[in-house]
Amino acid sequence: MVEGPAPRPVPRTELETIMSGLSSSTSIGKPRDNHYYFTLTTFEVEDIMFRVPRLPFEAESQIFRDMFALPTDVPADGNSDEMPLVLHGVSAKDFRAFLKVLFDPAHAPQSEPTQDEWTSVMRLAHMWCCDRLFALAISKLDMLIADPVAKIVLAKAFGIKDWLLPAYFELATRKESFTLEEANNLGIECLVRLAEVRESRYRRLLGNQEEILSRSLSYRSYEYEEVEEVNPARMKDVGFLDADVRSAIAQAFNLG
Repeated sequence: MVEGPAPRPVPRTELETIMSGLSSSTSIGKPRDNHYYFTLTTFEVEDIMFRVPRLPFEAESQIFRDMFALPTDVPADGNSDEMPLVLHGVSAKDFRAFLKVLFDPAHAPQSEPTQDEWTSVMRLAHMWCCDRLFALAISKLDMLIADPVAKIVLAKAFGIKDWLLPAYFELATRKESFTLEEANNLGIECLVRLAEVRESRYRRLLGNQEEILSRSLSYRSYEYEEVEEVNPARMKDVGFLDADVRSAIAQAFNLG
């Protein structure tokens, strides 16, 4: 097989002329579709470049709408890779998870976001006031997170009041003691308030029998087997007691 001559290298100046001609003949002076002509924006996050359509950011966040609406006489950040819009205080991992949720609904999703990814979405949605995505992350994480301590930490960080009472109640009524890691995550003030509620609950549940309480260690919950030693006639109805616990938690943590 006889090969033809090698392609002639195109000089840079000639190439620029050709591309300029193509650009002017195919775009300049022609109308843009109102719905399907997307403006791309380049974000720089931890030295990684992301080139994505700008419209979803404007649709979800007033912060981005205001940012992109600012008048400028010079090329704005984000218009090219040479002038990216740098997002400080944002990790590439969080931003990638945010983009996964922001763009995948319009296409076939790669996979269902994990708990960590939804946490990243919640963090950035809260930062950028993306109310719809923030509410979506809350609903997803409410089903994914089983650990009440993790829920309390996130609820305090992002102002999710509806998570607090159920999570506190679970910690106040479980049999297991607090672990050192849980104590570090909750903080001493929260731990002491929960311990007071737990102690009060078990004292009521055991009918104020001091001889049983004296055998326990501070902050340790009683095994339910010990409850069987108490005369059932002296025990309060458990359902009514749980209502008392919720009331005590609401008072202790100002959740009214």
